[in-house]
Amino acid sequence: PWEVRGGSRYGSRYGQSLVRPLGLHMTRALRASRRALHSEVVLRRRPAANQPVCLSCFEPRPQPLPPRTPAPHEVLCRTVYLSVDPFLRCRFNASTGVDYTQPYALGEPIASAGIGEVLQVGDAVRGLAPGDLVVEPFDSFPWQSVAVLEAAKVQRVPPLLALLLPPSALLGACGQTGLTAWCGLETVGGGRPNGSDVVAVSG
Repeated sequence: PWEVRGGSRYGSRYGQSLVRPLGLHMTRALRASRRALHSEVVLRRRPAANQPVCLSCFEPRPQPLPPRTPAPHEVLCRTVYLSVDPFLRCRFNASTGVDYTQPYALGEPIASAGIGEVLQVGDAVRGLAPGDLVVEPFDSFPWQSVAVLEAAKVQRVPPLLALLLPPSALLGACGQTGLTAWCGLETVGGGRPNGSDVVAVSG
């Protein structure tokens, strides 16, 4: 996961997070517009076929704050963590080649799994309040310092859970990527390794 610091008590309260290459590019992009009240990172261009995503694919864009008032079924969140997962690479292509996720649109914000602190809730939202920590576990949390999200797509992080482990773990070992690794080992890999096996989990 990539950690967004500044402005949120969660960013400074919990431990360090992994910074992967895409996250590093995002960090640099946000630094370029850090004086703005609100900033986002959009897709500037697509990488060439079979080539890695590079910094020139991203464009930081400052915007005024807040982006907009949440609709009745939406929440306004301050971004705390963003996850950079291997499967996101296909979203940089014009076609993902899969049916469970769509490609990024040129000029629109990058999105991934993420964790945010609720700032404001829509009138029809129940069970969430300002100050709550929420997780969007798949791929629709936009790379924005402040974002409007559909309430139905986020889950509240119980305060007790946040005391037991870093919230960023919900985007890693205790989240979708951790579950993928476990299923790969238990289902595809044929169960637990024996004493002579060497297991590598990449991602």
